[in-house]
Amino acid sequence: MFKRPLRYHLNRFHDKQETAWLAYKAGLHLVLDWGRRSGKSEAIAEMFIEDIESYGRDCMYLALSQVQAREIMWPKLVQRLGGNKHWRSNETRLEWRHKPSGAILSLKGTDLGKDKLRGGAKRLIAPDEWAFAKDPTIVKDVLAPQLADYNGQFIYASTPKGKNHFWQLKKRAGIEHDRFF
Repeated sequence: MFKRPLRYHLNRFHDKQETAWLAYKAGLHLVLDWGRRSGKSEAIAEMFIEDIESYGRDCMYLALSQVQAREIMWPKLVQRLGGNKHWRSNETRLEWRHKPSGAILSLKGTDLGKDKLRGGAKRLIAPDEWAFAKDPTIVKDVLAPQLADYNGQFIYASTPKGKNHFWQLKKRAGIEHDRFF
């Protein structure tokens, strides 16, 4: 049964987004090595909404900076959730609260530093433009432990940038098909 009207779900994604959506629904960590204007952020916004409405657990979008989190993801969420009686926004804190479950979708930037990104359990975390992250150790030091309580998922998304930590992650995803898409 759909939580939203059927017309909402029809023609929502292009083929690449649909394939990623199915991998997300299968519980895999996603590594989206997609170019600019390919629909990464739109797909991630939909996954966050679905995840919170289905599981009722906190989620986090992680951009390179707070400013980028506001510029990239906030408008997409306003477009999808603005006026929805089940969601309440707090633009100052860059958060959306799902009223029925109390779950929070927070938008943060890696510029806050590891200590300010530590927090409670999350069901879904999406580091965006991950190839450009200055300190990829934030995943093992801060983010991965937050996913442990709910056996959560990562959605790593980025425009490619040479042979760096994101390239290595993409290579690993190509080998570990049981864990990554």
